[in-house]
Amino acid sequence: MKHILQAGLLGIVLATSGTAALAETKRELAVKLVTLQQADYESLGREIAANTAQRLLQAVLPAVDGLPADKREAAARDVQAEIKKFFDGVEPMLKTAAAKSSQAVVPPLLEEKFSEDELKQIIAWVDSPLSRKYRQFTVELPDKVMEKTVADTKAQMDPKFKALDQTLMKRLGITPGSGAGGGTGGKSPKK
Repeated sequence: MKHILQAGLLGIVLATSGTAALAETKRELAVKLVTLQQADYESLGREIAANTAQRLLQAVLPAVDGLPADKREAAARDVQAEIKKFFDGVEPMLKTAAAKSSQAVVPPLLEEKFSEDELKQIIAWVDSPLSRKYRQFTVELPDKVMEKTVADTKAQMDPKFKALDQTLMKRLGITPGSGAGGGTGGKSPKK
């Protein structure tokens, strides 16, 4: 009886340690996959910094527009320089933070959603030369699609832009051709 209990306990220990080893292997695979994709997570940090800087710029532009005309250009340059300095200061920190956060957040999610075999397959794909070539290729795609979209819709969009320009000029009390570059710039609105 004692031997049966010992064999049973040994079986439980082996089964438990096998599960722990499987989980550890799965965890290592999940961490490896996140590590292979660190550049993507760092890009996310860069995007957060860029979006924040853009929102700051958009928030301050109305104040710059409200300045006397002779001070606007210099103020706009100063604001852009300060926001660029802000971006340059926070971007490395946010890239590092996003990479660190990815190591904490993503592996458990990968472990939950994918089997060990699936993680191995994903890693094989992500780490393959074909995958790297495809990622480099897809970086160029948005610009190509945007160029084609603009070219294909130019005839339809131009009248809409002209109508909007005329409507805005009328609402702001600006006469056509009164400002630099025509359009909505230039002369102050009528009071």
